[in-house]
Amino acid sequence: MRAFKKPVTLGLVVGSRLFFNGAPALAAREQAVAQLEKLGIAVKTLAADATDNGAVQSRKDAALYGDFFRSHRDDIDGLVFLLPNFGDEVAVAECVSRAALNVPILLQASNDEVDKVDVQHRRDAFCGKISVTNNFYQYGIRFTDTSLHTLDVDGEVFGGDLARFAAVCRTVRGLKNARIGAIGARTPPFHTMRYSEKLLQASGITVVTVDLSEIIAAASTTLSEADSDVKAKLDEIFAYGSIPKTIKRENIAKQACFSIAVDR
Repeated sequence: MRAFKKPVTLGLVVGSRLFFNGAPALAAREQAVAQLEKLGIAVKTLAADATDNGAVQSRKDAALYGDFFRSHRDDIDGLVFLLPNFGDEVAVAECVSRAALNVPILLQASNDEVDKVDVQHRRDAFCGKISVTNNFYQYGIRFTDTSLHTLDVDGEVFGGDLARFAAVCRTVRGLKNARIGAIGARTPPFHTMRYSEKLLQASGITVVTVDLSEIIAAASTTLSEADSDVKAKLDEIFAYGSIPKTIKRENIAKQACFSIAVDR
């Protein structure tokens, strides 16, 4: 199996609102970076002193972060938005639009602490997340939700969400501009095997077809058991499991030749 040599890189944004205490925004930023580093995920974000409390709280902040992410568009595989408090829903949505990366987005909101709901300490991220998602829908921005509506940035649950999101980003990155080989046409009875090449192409995936007869011809005319690749494939087949004695070796060799022809 091919190893994934390039690590996933995520852009990190903390959404906040000036009315709220800024300390949780800075704390959430540090906690998220620690979670990502623990998972081996690279982070792209502006320095904490680039904006008040290291957060996006206005259209000016949104433009600053959006331009920064756009300048790193070849590196960023996804965006993570943290809402340690209610957040500025317009600024968050405009940050995504300004960046124009078309990558997966994860949206998190933090828990309130029951003994800290006074003016100086309350977060109200529960409602803020609803506002951000509403704006995402209005802007046509698709996003991934966390396991719970609100959760702690430094918690185990969010760590799992980040790991799953990174896997989504890795898959999306791998499929962008992919070229998929299609051998032959489906058999008439199996409508379950139909797919739209146009829909795949709209997502940047190109389908390249080859007639099955060409594969069979290559397997039968250019390959034999004497070929080292065929020998190696036969060893794999026989090592995989038990093969009934009723199946002739020459038929197994045909299958090995076919497999090598497909690989080539």
